[in-house]
Amino acid sequence: MATKQNTRARAALFNPAAAAALSILFTPVFGAQLQALNWTALGEPGLARASRLWVRMTLWLIGIFMVMQALFRHEPLMRFGGIYFLVVVWLCWMVTAGWKQISFVKSLFGNNYEKRRFGRAIMLGAGGWVIYSMVSLSLQLGLALADVDPFRPEPAGVVIRVPEGSDTPVVEPLPPKTDAAKH
Repeated sequence: MATKQNTRARAALFNPAAAAALSILFTPVFGAQLQALNWTALGEPGLARASRLWVRMTLWLIGIFMVMQALFRHEPLMRFGGIYFLVVVWLCWMVTAGWKQISFVKSLFGNNYEKRRFGRAIMLGAGGWVIYSMVSLSLQLGLALADVDPFRPEPAGVVIRVPEGSDTPVVEPLPPKTDAAKH
């Protein structure tokens, strides 16, 4: 137990509250990874493993959302749902794991511990957004260029015409598109 206490006494940590706040911008991948590094520095391998699980799970959820966003790109929810999706994932992470480290570090050290700088971590978080944007844009562009759109809404419309020899307009639905007409 004395070695764990010595490890904790000299541990340089990322500020867990600042990491949680930055995770709103950089997703829980950012905060959970920084927390995993903190838990390792604090000598808590089980909690570090749980934080790395959050990293992997959030990456999977973002990947699934990216595919859903590309496939359902005509749905209004997918245009603006990303923000709500990330906020819900962040809240779930904060409730289950984020607050735990904030309160643990505060009760153990208060504000008296060696703080690690966030510069490199923020640059990696920004790089993550760049990679996300590139993959998402490539996925959507590839589907659009290949004309793969399984959930494309058919245009709803009507044709209004006046038949010859009549004064009464006739309303008819648009004829369905054939494969030859699509290309």
